[in-house]
This record gives sequence, structure tokens and C-alpha cells, in this order.
Amino acid sequence: MHRMTPPAKRFVHYIKPDDLHRMNLNGMENRLASGDLIIADLSTLTHMPSQQDVCRRRFQNLGEQNGLPVFALNESDTLLMIGGNKMRVDTERHLLGMAKWSQLSDEVES
Repeated sequence: MHRMTPPAKRFVHYIKPDDLHRMNLNGMENRLASGDLIIADLSTLTHMPSQQDVCRRRFQNLGEQNGLPVFALNESDTLLMIGGNKMRVDTERHLLGMAKWSQLSDEVES
């Protein structure tokens, strides 16, 4: 059987907190380096805001350590995305929030 399309070289990784409310990000640096897209869904932690913040910071650190921006895909910042190496994100045609946690915490305190 002849294959019409070549096998995928980039992948989308959908991650969410485990049963202990932790984000397993092991190996995700390698996935980002190979150009994969990572989406983190923190919506299961809406009843645990402090744990949600911990997971959000870990995901932000993953982006920062790899020199990649973290985007918020929804207004509640529970759906986050990091585009992998050499991936372009069109912020002109798509409304994406840049996740700036320090700015968010300043606004909350005001």
C-alpha cells in the first residue's frame, strides 16, 4: 500500500494536571525543540486557584527556559499554549493573549 502523505514531523501535545493536581512536563523541552506544540489545560483546577497558579507558573517557566512565548487561549488563562521551535503564531489574525503572570498579579492586587 502506497502512502499518500508523509508521516507527521510535528505533533500537538495536550496536557492537563494529573490526579494529584501536578503538571508532568518531563521531556517537554525536547518536544518544543523539535517544533511540537504544547497545550496545557488547567480547567480541572478552577476550584483550586493556588494549585492552578503553581501549574501556570511551571508552564510559563517551560516557555521561558526555551525562549518561547506562552499564549493564553481563553480569558480565564486556563488554556495555555507554547508553540515549538521554528513555529509561527499569527497574532495579527487571531486574538491570543500573551500570558504575563506578573502583570496579572499586579492587576489583581490593585
